[in-house]
Amino acid sequence: MVPSSSSSSIEEEAGTSAQSAHYLLSPLETLDESLIDSHEERIDLQDLIEAYNLLATRIKDILLKSSPSDQTAAPLTLLAERSQVLITALRRDVMRVMVNPFTIISKENEKREGMDLDKIHYARNLALLGQQAIRLTSELFAFPQLYSKMTVDQLRLLLHDILVILSEPSLPTPHSRRTFALLRWILQVQKLPFNVLSPHNSKIVACVRRSLAGEKEQVNVDGLKILAELLRNNPKLFLGPACDLLSDALKFLIAKSANLRSVAAHAVSAFAYAKVLQGLPYSHRQKVSYELSRTVRKFSIQYIEGEDPTQTPFLLNILQSSLKDSQLSFQSNDPQWAAVVIASFIVLIDVPLFNSTTLLKMKEILWQISDQPSATVRLLHTPVWKCFVWAFARIPADDEISRKVQTVISQDLRNGTGALLLHVMMNLNGKEMVTRILEVLTWMFDDKSSRQDGVVLLCHLLGSSGTPRSNADIIPILHEQLFDGKILDAHLADLMKHTATTGDPTVVRRIIRELSIQETIDHWERLHELWTDSVKYLMKNSMPDIQKPICTAWKKLLRADLESCQKQDQAAPSPKVAIILGRLCDEFAYKTSDAHMEVKQIQFLRMLWHVAQRLFSWSQLKETSNMLLTAIVRRDFQIGDMTVQAEWLKLSRIVAVDPASGEKGLADSSAFDSQTWVAVARIWTSIDDVPGDNLVTFLKLIFPERLATDEAIKLWGTLLRRIIADFRAQALTPESCIALWKTFATNDLTLALAFPKQFHALLSAFVMTSNTEPPEPVLLFLSNLLCSLYSPDHSLVISMQYIDTIRAIILSVSDTQLVSCISSLCNSLRCWMEDKSTIVPNTVYFQSIFPLYEDILRRLRQEKPNERTIGLLWKLFISPIERPVPSKDAIKAFEAFWLATYHGQNILFEPELVRYLKGLDMALGVGLAAGLTQSDDSQRTNDSLVPESSCLEPGHPTGSQILERHFDSFAQGDKNDNLEIVPSSSSPMHEPEHASTGLLSDDKDRDDGVKSDPVSPRESKRKRRKKVEEIVEETPPAISFVRVSSPETHVRRHSGTKSPMNGKGKDKAPAALEHLQTPVKRGPKANGGNASRSWIRESQLMTPGPSSPPSSHHGHGDQLEEEEEYGSWENAVVSPRSFAQISKEIDVDMGLPDVKMVERDRLDAHDDNDSILNSPSIHAAKRRKLSSITVGTTNVRASGRDRRRDRTTSSRILQLQQALEAFQDDKETPLEDLVKASKLVQEFGLTISEKLSVRTHTDRNIP
Repeated sequence: MVPSSSSSSIEEEAGTSAQSAHYLLSPLETLDESLIDSHEERIDLQDLIEAYNLLATRIKDILLKSSPSDQTAAPLTLLAERSQVLITALRRDVMRVMVNPFTIISKENEKREGMDLDKIHYARNLALLGQQAIRLTSELFAFPQLYSKMTVDQLRLLLHDILVILSEPSLPTPHSRRTFALLRWILQVQKLPFNVLSPHNSKIVACVRRSLAGEKEQVNVDGLKILAELLRNNPKLFLGPACDLLSDALKFLIAKSANLRSVAAHAVSAFAYAKVLQGLPYSHRQKVSYELSRTVRKFSIQYIEGEDPTQTPFLLNILQSSLKDSQLSFQSNDPQWAAVVIASFIVLIDVPLFNSTTLLKMKEILWQISDQPSATVRLLHTPVWKCFVWAFARIPADDEISRKVQTVISQDLRNGTGALLLHVMMNLNGKEMVTRILEVLTWMFDDKSSRQDGVVLLCHLLGSSGTPRSNADIIPILHEQLFDGKILDAHLADLMKHTATTGDPTVVRRIIRELSIQETIDHWERLHELWTDSVKYLMKNSMPDIQKPICTAWKKLLRADLESCQKQDQAAPSPKVAIILGRLCDEFAYKTSDAHMEVKQIQFLRMLWHVAQRLFSWSQLKETSNMLLTAIVRRDFQIGDMTVQAEWLKLSRIVAVDPASGEKGLADSSAFDSQTWVAVARIWTSIDDVPGDNLVTFLKLIFPERLATDEAIKLWGTLLRRIIADFRAQALTPESCIALWKTFATNDLTLALAFPKQFHALLSAFVMTSNTEPPEPVLLFLSNLLCSLYSPDHSLVISMQYIDTIRAIILSVSDTQLVSCISSLCNSLRCWMEDKSTIVPNTVYFQSIFPLYEDILRRLRQEKPNERTIGLLWKLFISPIERPVPSKDAIKAFEAFWLATYHGQNILFEPELVRYLKGLDMALGVGLAAGLTQSDDSQRTNDSLVPESSCLEPGHPTGSQILERHFDSFAQGDKNDNLEIVPSSSSPMHEPEHASTGLLSDDKDRDDGVKSDPVSPRESKRKRRKKVEEIVEETPPAISFVRVSSPETHVRRHSGTKSPMNGKGKDKAPAALEHLQTPVKRGPKANGGNASRSWIRESQLMTPGPSSPPSSHHGHGDQLEEEEEYGSWENAVVSPRSFAQISKEIDVDMGLPDVKMVERDRLDAHDDNDSILNSPSIHAAKRRKLSSITVGTTNVRASGRDRRRDRTTSSRILQLQQALEAFQDDKETPLEDLVKASKLVQEFGLTISEKLSVRTHTDRNIP
């Protein structure tokens, strides 16, 4: 053998890069030289074997390092240039396998010489060379990058040679079995184009048939693989010619060999794949499709349905056993094999499957797959089930079997199967197809596993896709991986990536068309039912991406109803839609304790209502909005949660308020405007079962700043009373009510004063609950607030509302709680009843305040008199009498109450009350203080000299009657600044002769008396209190006398005693006065010397009727009676407080008087200055001309004023000088008295200044 000229460079070329243009040059040159050296002188078989081996290795290296689309690699360019050399060499060397390596030798020589060893090596090399050439040919046929460098003719010739060899039953070369296997491998892996294969299709099919008929298993496997590849890669070319091979492939499905069964499944699935790719319809006229169906149907009857009912068909048994758990592993493919076989049978049998028993058997296998414990195995169910949808799509819509198939498929619509079914049905132009589509959706909603897909599909039917569907958007129904061998070759571990479904929303959006408006109108009720189910499913499951499509579907339904109403000339929305809108909350906001879920519900309701607002006007939705708002309030959302509350407020506002009239900026605000709050509150008041906690939160939302209108305040109070009533109905502890009170109010009165109307509603609700005692903190707060409201700066109307509320409390509270309740409110009631600042007009006073006083007295009359009640409330009882312009009705009411209750009772009374009652007795001439027992010891030591029964003597008018007749005179006297106290010790009180002229009328006199006085009530009070009322006492043993002088007179006092000035008496006498007084007994001379003085017993201050004169004790009573005839009591009227002051002074001076003081009184008995007792003020009755007209009294007083001043001035100054001297002589005056004296001097100076100012002003005004 001659070495090749290029053999020396082979090793150098082997080390070059795969990207080099000369990477394939060396083996190709060797093949080129071999074509010239026909006698194998330079290139022998071994050189060719090495050249083919090197060329195949380097081509494989190039393919691995370049992409499949890269056909311009430099080494491949050289291959195209030398393609003729390569094809020629391949054809020559491939055919060498058919050459007998031994020459024909005569039998003699053969017997003589035997087999030559070189010839044996030659035969082996010859077979090996052919196999190397076949190996290189398989690479050229398998890769487009390679065979694209050859011409079609070259490829056809080379393929022809391969098929010729395969047609031979045997080969002369050694290892022929291996050679045949390599030749079949070329057909398995070849990817030659159609134009190369088409001339040889019959030969190829013949080769496959011989392989399937072979006795060896490997030959059968190769034949099935070749058949599968031919059908998958060139279905149009090989499906028809290979149709008769299906029966052979089916028989291998029941082979004992698992390998044969697996390859047979490949071949059968390839037939189904080719049929689908060809789009062959099922018809008797379509021979291929019909023949395939008939063949598989015949096989299934025998091996799936079973001719013998007692035996399990063999194929069915294999299918069932392939799904057993014990045989499954990650390397197993038995479940895949069963799924591929079932899918292939469905496609190949086609429509006749639904009329056969095979369908039931196949469904059983699929249910087994669906029930597998392995989630990976269960993934195979949906791709196979979709094959039924493919078969259903091939049935005409009006065919009677169509509904049957629809029912079969609807048994499992999970994982996109339902979407594919609807896609198919939408493309079928049958009658009532929309109705059938809604039936499928109903089945999807009924099945929990397919409900989510149903929601998505419904939304797309109602237009949520947003884009119109084009006819080009057609999605293949079948799962391609079932038929292209990927699932069959995959292990369970890799199965998931081959089982992706087409039911995801993005795919459905492209395959489901939108229903038209007319279709929506025609099926509105059923579509709405499905939409309602969709919303309920959405509310209970997390589907954030579906909320917007649901609202779009809702909009489509409402628009359809609107257009329907417009076509029929009806009002929109229709009655059915109006009811649906009003029941949105009842329908979708189910009860839950999850606050996050409630937020989701509220937000969704707001979205739905917003859609309705955009389609309909507010007038069309007004009635519906009330229904919806009522449902929202009844739903009882947890508005105590701040997140829920914010969303709830937004929802309430958008439902309750017309967007056009609502306040700007509140659309998305979480603050409650008054209009929305009132609308919600109206509904809340109409609800019977009100949830307490939420209602409390609702009331807190607006209290008190935004509680502006009267209607809002009224609603607010009504709701709060309902809460309190519920609390008490539930028998909760008082602490619960107090805690509720603290929720709304604090002890700070500033806020309450800023919003008195709002707090009135709050307080009224807490205190106006029948038969229950208002909480003590509430009453105290009410009392403090009412006191603070007593000011001209606050509204009197609101204050009277508080008064009316208190009156209602008094009338409703139980008897056992009455005193406690009044006691808590006592301070505020006194403040308003006394009306010291006179801010309450008479009309208002007697309409609101005085009736409250009467109600209090009337209710307390029913109570048994006791020390606790009188001790707590006596100041309240006398408060209306303390008014600057006292009311005769108030005194009359108090007198009636006192006489009916505490008069004559053996009860210890407060000293101040006793003194006050004595003052009333002096003013009125009644016996209110008769028989009183004072809690102070000094009070109990004083005994009355006149029996108490004398106050009840008949024939004399009562004190209230006298005050009634002289009420107008009081006002006139106050005007003239001439109030005098001239009680008579020997004469009864006389009724004025002019009383019958109108002074007894009640209401008219009260009003006229106030209006006719040009001086305001406040000035009248101030003037009266500036009058000086002095009391001098000279008390013999066991007897106490009181001298009452006119307002212009002063009484001589011992130094160190304290004298009340300007009518400003103290509640208690100072202790310093008691030790300065000593008892002194007066003789007859002393008594006679004081005949000009007026004396009154203490008992007379307590007795309304006539009493014994002081002459019964002193012997000069007649003389006093003759010299001093006092005028009637109508000449001057004094307020009860002034008489109370007199009573206090009596108590102060009831101790023994000072000796020096008594002596001075005796010495000064005949002093000229003492002629003050003969002043006109005392004897006015003698100079007064009585008539039926009352104007004379004022004139008499005015005429005697100057004379009275002249006769009293020196006496007053003398008394002051004597008091000063006595005080200077006392060297041991206590520090306490000095302080009090200092204050008294200051007060005296102020009084003198004021009197000078008043008198100067009065004199200037006198004409």
